Amino acid sequence: MSEVGHGWEPLSVQEVAELFAGLTIVWWIAGGRAIDLFVGRETRSHGDTDVLIRRDDQIEVQSYLSGWDLHKTQQPGLKP
Repeated sequence: MSEVGHGWEPLSVQEVAELFAGLTIVWWIAGGRAIDLFVGRETRSHGDTDVLIRRDDQIEVQSYLSGWDLHKTQQPGLKP
């Protein structure tokens, strides 16, 4: 994964769906990509893919993605 200046590249919606297929929790695509899914086309280039989960499910997701460098949104920016 590699985004210019950040060392990562966002997963596509399809890649997120494939990654989360092994989980039994509810999750959502949010932000600009969610709008694209709603209107049925890409409206602009996206620098990220926002995935939402319920707070109660965060430990399960952290365990499932234990090899990943996980961050949460904390405006402005991200927090580990």
